[in-house]
Amino acid sequence: VRFSPFIARNDFNTHLEKVKDFLGEKNKVRLVVVFKGPQMRVKNTGYDLLKRVFENLGESILVDMQPKFLGKHLVTVVSPTGKKVDNKNAKTKNT
Repeated sequence: VRFSPFIARNDFNTHLEKVKDFLGEKNKVRLVVVFKGPQMRVKNTGYDLLKRVFENLGESILVDMQPKFLGKHLVTVVSPTGKKVDNKNAKTKNT
């Protein structure tokens, strides 16, 4: 699932729901934050974005690959642990 480093709240929630759907089907998910041009100067925003995703998904995921840059893409891979994601709790945590 691709993200932009400066993603709007509603777009973030939509992408997060897609991630939850994939995890609910017991699939691994590759999360990619795509940087363009001058956005590369603020790489920490990508790490902050992935941190928000991890916090929203809680303990329902295992991080198979820690976030790392591959060119202009910040990539990580997560897999489901078998625990259910609480959608109501996840939506209230977004800021």
